[in-house]
Amino acid sequence: MSVWPSVLTPSPTPLRKIVKSSSIRRKRAIKSIKSADGMIECESDHEADFAILAELDPNVTEIFSQPFSWSHHFDGQRKKHWPDFGLVINGSAEIHEVKELAKIHEDVEWNTRCGWADWCWQLGVPYSLTLDAHLEGPVQSRCISDLWFQYNRTVDAFLTLRIQSLLEACPLKIGTIIEALSPPKPHFDELLALAAQGKIYIDASNDFSLATLVRFPDPTNPPPRLIPFFSPILEARP
Repeated sequence: MSVWPSVLTPSPTPLRKIVKSSSIRRKRAIKSIKSADGMIECESDHEADFAILAELDPNVTEIFSQPFSWSHHFDGQRKKHWPDFGLVINGSAEIHEVKELAKIHEDVEWNTRCGWADWCWQLGVPYSLTLDAHLEGPVQSRCISDLWFQYNRTVDAFLTLRIQSLLEACPLKIGTIIEALSPPKPHFDELLALAAQGKIYIDASNDFSLATLVRFPDPTNPPPRLIPFFSPILEARP
């Protein structure tokens, strides 16, 4: 059974053409195992950062890019909207629009976002206005810059199984895993690569080190979500 109401069924392919800058194509085209296309095209660096977090977040199971095309009246004017992302997270649907704080300072823009949020809530789906500041927290920045861009690579399948088997009993520090396994021992960067791929869960609350805790990737007990959520309402303008 779909988690999306029939009136808000997301398209598996984007409904709006993304214009990319070739100079930063690597960052704005995000490989994805959670989207139907296998690739998420992004209009901005902030959208790319959001897509990366969604890909890294074990709580997120499906990602839809530009999946809606809406037209609705607010304050006597017809507005059109192509929300950036639809997610299935913790078994529920969410819609996320990614914006820079500087671009919503105008009253009309803020009121319109609040209108879309209220409209979505009435249809049964939470709507988040995800701002650039929400993507720049220490945990989010750490996961994007370290896990995704620095350590995200393939790890030997047999080594992966050895590490996962060791973690089935209890969470362990990265340094403890390296010491406990017989040669060939895993390297620090291989543990972080597994975390980037969701093959182990990692504590991202502090800088990654040999003291960082990792655990078996139990989907019924995921770590705290990486995806921020901010519902815009008129009385809570940032």
